[in-house]
Amino acid sequence: MNKTISCTVTGLKYVSLTPDAITELKTAIALTLVRDKKNQHDSNAIQVWLGQTRVGFISRRDAAVLAPSIDSGSEVTNVKPGRTEHLSLQSRSFKVSVTVSRPNIVKDSLKPLKSICPGPGIYRIRFKLDGQAYVGQSSRIDKRIGGHRANLVMGVHSNRNLQDLWNRNTPRDFAIEVLEEAPKGLDALSLQNWLGEREVFWIAQERSRGTSLNIEDGGFVETKASEKGYQEYVKKFDAAVRIEKRKIREQLKVAREHQSKLRQSLMKVERNLELKRQAYKRARGWFDRLTGHHTIEARRCMEVLDVVEAEHEAVRSEFQGAAREVYRLEESHRKHKTIKQLDNAFRRVTRLY
Repeated sequence: MNKTISCTVTGLKYVSLTPDAITELKTAIALTLVRDKKNQHDSNAIQVWLGQTRVGFISRRDAAVLAPSIDSGSEVTNVKPGRTEHLSLQSRSFKVSVTVSRPNIVKDSLKPLKSICPGPGIYRIRFKLDGQAYVGQSSRIDKRIGGHRANLVMGVHSNRNLQDLWNRNTPRDFAIEVLEEAPKGLDALSLQNWLGEREVFWIAQERSRGTSLNIEDGGFVETKASEKGYQEYVKKFDAAVRIEKRKIREQLKVAREHQSKLRQSLMKVERNLELKRQAYKRARGWFDRLTGHHTIEARRCMEVLDVVEAEHEAVRSEFQGAAREVYRLEESHRKHKTIKQLDNAFRRVTRLY
């Protein structure tokens, strides 16, 4: 049985590639992998060669999966470079496709699982003897479980905890269970959100019991369908934001015009108030100020002044209310952001920390 996995080649700066080697690498059809068990930095190290030239190493993360498989008897039958047209002397990595062949595989271990749920949900691969379990999510549980079994049989499963347990035991020691099936009627984006939340929950449950084999915490997994759903959501969200901002701008225009009229009215009332104060001051005279008794003219000016002051207070209060309304609308307009604007704002904040 053959299994092809994608790996990253790193460490290009440590092998001192020449321009000729870069040119040759861009046109290469196949590469060679060499296990480097004596590597002082990584016991899983795998060298990548192009003819007589070493061009790098399989990344530490990928080597942790691939090296144990090679050590346990798997054969690397083909190493095909990915897109290398962008390679230069400053490049740090590139992709390769590694085909692994595993002889003497028992066919029964790869029989399809007809009883497994074909729909989306949360599953668990449980080791029967001590209850250790690997929890995962998928939009097609049956296909995902098939992929897990193929990787385990080939010895290239990404979870080394599960792979090591599989290598030391037999397939019959493992049970495959569906923990939850996804609700019906969810769109692609809502489905991935639900799967991510429930996967995190079930992994936490296993960790609380000390039986989890998972390395990661779980969460949202981006798929083509969910990405399409997300883009549709972004379009609807942004369209709603633009409509709302258009409404706010119209309201803001009316509010600013009203504020401007009130400002003019307030300035007019303030000028009138100042004139009435001056008239009242002149009407009092020296005898009025000395005795404290108002003349008829002073009393009349005071009554007029009281009316103008009341009018001034009413207009000033109305103007302040209009100013607050303009500020509220400006803040509301500023806070309504599209998804791209929210992402940019988040990046600016995170750069500060």
